[in-house]
Amino acid sequence: MLGTDANRFKSIYDVGPGGNWEDHTILNRLRSMDWDDRLEVEMAPLRNRLLERRDGRIRPGRDDKVLTDWNGLAIAALVRAGVVFDRTDWVTLAADVYDWIKSTMTETDGRLRHAYCAGQLQHPAVLDDYANLARAALLLNESGRPGNYLDDAKSWVEIVERHYIDADAGGYFLAADDTPGLIARPKPIFDNAQPGGNGTMAEVLVRLYIGTGETRYRDRAERLFETFVSEKANNNLHLPTLLIAWELLIRGTQIVIVGDAVDPATSKLLGTAHKSANRLSIINLISHDQPLADGHVAAGKGMVDGKPTAYVCIGATCSLPVTDAGALTELLGRKQ
Repeated sequence: MLGTDANRFKSIYDVGPGGNWEDHTILNRLRSMDWDDRLEVEMAPLRNRLLERRDGRIRPGRDDKVLTDWNGLAIAALVRAGVVFDRTDWVTLAADVYDWIKSTMTETDGRLRHAYCAGQLQHPAVLDDYANLARAALLLNESGRPGNYLDDAKSWVEIVERHYIDADAGGYFLAADDTPGLIARPKPIFDNAQPGGNGTMAEVLVRLYIGTGETRYRDRAERLFETFVSEKANNNLHLPTLLIAWELLIRGTQIVIVGDAVDPATSKLLGTAHKSANRLSIINLISHDQPLADGHVAAGKGMVDGKPTAYVCIGATCSLPVTDAGALTELLGRKQ
């Protein structure tokens, strides 16, 4: 059928007299991915014949549901990559997805739903939905993009505190207290294909504490650490998300930038902060007329000589102010 290329076709598509899987031939190109334009032209009608036969069968079901928690993970990844590689289109895409999830996956009572498919919302939200979407909101807020991201994160954290908390033993349940038909309410802590819900909640709470200075968030985070972190190191091997949140709490660096978000000088400071090699950093962009709460480590600090200004804070101590992106780079290098 392919003339002199018949043997090559058999080699490329793994065709043989005995089949390649349980005495059947399953066409594949795993042996060779080399691209030959002439051979591709010859094989095109064969692929059309295969498609014609395939169209006579029922197509497999397509998994086209939208999940709140998985989208939260994707949004956060897009934001992080976007700010590091100067891809504002990635950050814009992340914000657009976030807006869609927030508007579509939220019921009239303000509670999230877990899944969306064929125009319908399905299943009450689980802990991971709120944790991942709150984390995505906080990273969008750090990107400097305007929006109510901080307020959204706070709102979702309060829903978790009301409906998912285990007030007796500590930690958060996977399902809300008003979820119907439950046999048991597990508490996800171990990281598997995706981060455990309690670990992600710990990071959200730590970021909120460092960013706002409100001690209630630190208290909740410490309660999670006390509940799940073991004195035996081997017991903590499957808790990397929780342990990173703990490290962020005790060693995290906060980069506070005071200035107008649309000012190019502010953008330079912000870009420098995002490119810091410190993986335990939190960025807090505030306008000059937006004072931080009294409990915040940088409360009372503002612009210098009318210029956008950055402070690098660790624990309860902040650096001297810097107004130049180069100076901020040098300062961050000393703080690693």
